[in-house]
Amino acid sequence: MANIAFGVITNNIDTFYPYCDFLLNAQKNGHTISKLFICYSHKINEKKVERMSEFVDLELLKINENTSLKEKLLEVGLTEIEVSKLIESDKLNNYGLVPYGKRRNIVLTAALLSAPPIDYLIFFDTDVKPYILIDSAGKKDKIDYVGNHLNYLKQDNVVVTTSDYTGYYIIPSMDFNYLEELLKGLQKEKTYDFVKSSDQNLITSKLNNKLKVKHTNKILGGNHALDLNKYRYLAPYYSTTYHYRQNLILSRGEDTLLGQVIPDLGGEIVDINTKIFHNTFDNFPEVPDINNADIKNRFYYACLGWLGRNPFLNWYLKESGKISEEKYQKDIKDQRKDLVMGSYAFAKEYNSPKFKDLPEAYSVAQTQLKHMINEYNELMEVWDKFISKLDQKEVRL
Repeated sequence: MANIAFGVITNNIDTFYPYCDFLLNAQKNGHTISKLFICYSHKINEKKVERMSEFVDLELLKINENTSLKEKLLEVGLTEIEVSKLIESDKLNNYGLVPYGKRRNIVLTAALLSAPPIDYLIFFDTDVKPYILIDSAGKKDKIDYVGNHLNYLKQDNVVVTTSDYTGYYIIPSMDFNYLEELLKGLQKEKTYDFVKSSDQNLITSKLNNKLKVKHTNKILGGNHALDLNKYRYLAPYYSTTYHYRQNLILSRGEDTLLGQVIPDLGGEIVDINTKIFHNTFDNFPEVPDINNADIKNRFYYACLGWLGRNPFLNWYLKESGKISEEKYQKDIKDQRKDLVMGSYAFAKEYNSPKFKDLPEAYSVAQTQLKHMINEYNELMEVWDKFISKLDQKEVRL
């Protein structure tokens, strides 16, 4: 019987949910979860952790304080410096923040070194639930979350299964002059018709009932699964960071980049069309209002995250031959122009001057691209050595 594990990344472990939701969903559908990996950076509630441990083999992975995982990597053959690059974060000590890619790599690495070996690692995030939202009234559709992933993950060459979400989209509904330019500047132009609609930006299964299972290069971090038996086709997660006005900005997109890299390595990714519910703003069914200060602030930091992702992602697309040098250079200029028009118009329409920062933040992120590339290349060198050591030492047999 296959060993199945769940993986979660979070700051604090202070609630039973959604961990118990997914464990119960698996149990009700006849699946045994061998282990639950939780990578966390700050605090835990000891009583709740102890209670959860009664129902599942729980492996806690505290960032920068995980002696057991570090020792396993040293035993495999990595050096202290290489281990640090793979699973430790100086940004936690200096800023209280950890890149999303680093968090997921800790879970992935622990799962690959687990004994007995984990066959399938399934990620979910702390703001999702194992059901599908059917309509705006809150009607839900039950699913077999684990089974839906495994049905396709067990197929030849399929390395990753994933799907999108139901619930409110991360960009709230809005409509103003130069909205399209703002979205182009963020590389979110495909969402234009949806964002400008008056349908409250709610994604439901009824709205997407024409979508079917398909091959894709888009991975959603909070809803994806990995076949660890095909680890030679896996790559590490990577998300950039950049400094802007003395602040460290965590970029989005560790899942976006992985979606580009896996096919380049010869693996396949399948969208299983199981759009689990995402409680995006933590207050469903309340309709997100872009005029709300908290909503605007969340959108602002999401924008900063995308602006940190895009320079590196576009560089990768150029280097892998998916876009030309000419398009790459043109897009840099065009995106900044679009950002100027779109962000200034947003700032005026919604009385939020700080959105005028976005063009500058984009330019600042571009100036730090060389550092991002060096960091990624160093990570890939460590990862390649790690994978070769797994082969040499037959760790996963």
